[in-house]
Amino acid sequence: MQNDILLQESQLREIAAQRKMRSEELNRTSLRAPMDGIVLDVLPKRGEAVNRYETYALLAPDTPLIVLAEIDEMFSNRLKLGQSCEIRVAGNPQPVAHGKLIVISPDLKSKSLFSDSGEDFQDRRVREIEVSIDNDSGLLIDTKVECIVHLN
Repeated sequence: MQNDILLQESQLREIAAQRKMRSEELNRTSLRAPMDGIVLDVLPKRGEAVNRYETYALLAPDTPLIVLAEIDEMFSNRLKLGQSCEIRVAGNPQPVAHGKLIVISPDLKSKSLFSDSGEDFQDRRVREIEVSIDNDSGLLIDTKVECIVHLN
């Protein structure tokens, strides 16, 4: 029994030394974001490990909000940089923000509701645009919005 006690005490000392080493390693560990911003989500959950250079959080950069939108190909040839836009929350007719067209993609992107099936009933293409918001409208990040471009 005396030998068992000595063995268990040595194992306890070894575990205590490992705990101290891990605690010091944890104190030296720091997670840094590449820029200032708002943390949207922390990906690892409590108790999970994070590998080096692995994504551990989703960050919205501290920059003015940009609206990403798609314009049907029927109107895409009438788009010009600097055109004014209204931003509405989906389903609400009142504009919540105004902005200007700052980026127009050079190509049309295929967007068919039926593209996954073997029978493409409709071929729909869209042009992607980016709109900078003029004022601080209080829109939440990842809010679904409608963008109305004033073509005239």
